[in-house]
Amino acid sequence: MRWRVPRSERDFASTADVLPGGDQILVMEGTDTHMADEMLEGKRSYFYTVFAQDEQGAWHLRVKTKLEQHEHLLWHHGEAGVVEGPSPSDVGALALASYPEGLRR
Repeated sequence: MRWRVPRSERDFASTADVLPGGDQILVMEGTDTHMADEMLEGKRSYFYTVFAQDEQGAWHLRVKTKLEQHEHLLWHHGEAGVVEGPSPSDVGALALASYPEGLRR
């Protein structure tokens, strides 16, 4: 499974494509099961949009969430298990794990 995670201070991504000059910043793309976004500042809110790529190469929206520094995200994806986020010492991390189905934050 391949993931793409854009982040913005203004809004969620409408597409998995991060365009030059746009307000989305690509913070993760790949098959890794863990991601840390350490470029966060202060007590701002950030909009994360998580996309998963299918076998044909198309990107599909999986999660939209608004987080502040030191918050984390946990969600279930049928093919990949649960994706979860940071401990207080690891800002913005995402990791795959095996937990019951459902969305947690």
